[in-house]
Amino acid sequence: MNKNSRVLIDGTQHYFKKLTGESIVAKKPLLIEEINQYILDYTGVIGISGSHKGSIFFSSTKGLLVDLLSALKMTEIDEEQIMDLVGDVSNTISGNARCELGAKFMVSPPVILKGKGEEMKVSQIEEIYLVPLTWKGHKANLIISLE
Repeated sequence: MNKNSRVLIDGTQHYFKKLTGESIVAKKPLLIEEINQYILDYTGVIGISGSHKGSIFFSSTKGLLVDLLSALKMTEIDEEQIMDLVGDVSNTISGNARCELGAKFMVSPPVILKGKGEEMKVSQIEEIYLVPLTWKGHKANLIISLE
């Protein structure tokens, strides 16, 4: 696992801590061959180019996202808000990494996916790391494939 991955994990923990006062817990990163079995209910995908190349996925259970919206004092929670939130989490994580890794770390707008859908393929530039996450008993996964 490299420094870039650590920046993304730290950024994820910071996001949750800042918004809710409670960090998301990151377990030990695992090297994986493919991502499909780790895709959960909602996923934000960020493409990376410039000084680095690859993809970042933040995949979460619906329960985590609903509880996060509740923690943000949202009372009327619907599908659109859930999908916006997973995009916001993904975008913030990658945006924070861009601040840390420099302006040449280019990030795309997030692509939001619901459910497993079709099998996804990651162009494997380097290794693919899975970082299992938990927050208030809910699961999420940070999947990092960066050169």
